[in-house]
Amino acid sequence: MSKVTFIKGIVSVPIIFAILAGTSVTNASSDKPMPATNATISANKAFYEQLNFKDKEDFKNAHKGFIAPLNMNPIKNSKGDVVWDSNRYSFIKEDQPASFTVNPSLWRQAQQLQNISGLFKVVDGVFKFGARIYQCLPLWKEKQD
Repeated sequence: MSKVTFIKGIVSVPIIFAILAGTSVTNASSDKPMPATNATISANKAFYEQLNFKDKEDFKNAHKGFIAPLNMNPIKNSKGDVVWDSNRYSFIKEDQPASFTVNPSLWRQAQQLQNISGLFKVVDGVFKFGARIYQCLPLWKEKQD
């Protein structure tokens, strides 16, 4: 497998996730999201009881090596059309619990993908872009003779 194929594979997974995450169940006669059903509320409450959401170690690890944030400007194609705007997800805050319509575990992942992003140092000479559409795109600095 070539490096280009490998990188395309790594980058395509978050893009697919973003497309799926951007869709929501709506009422056919309205653009507004529908409220959670009782079954959804019960299932999501069960997740809160099963998992330890008070443990913030994964957030601490996600911030590790942070150097600089990514540019928040929308990405446009050659025609000037917006093809990606991470600002659409700015409602996802690290310190807010999930709404009743969202699985708490998926909300926690979204909190990390949306809010903890930028350029990170992995080890000396190795860096990565983390989160958003560049999830885990590795970069390395070659030594100059």
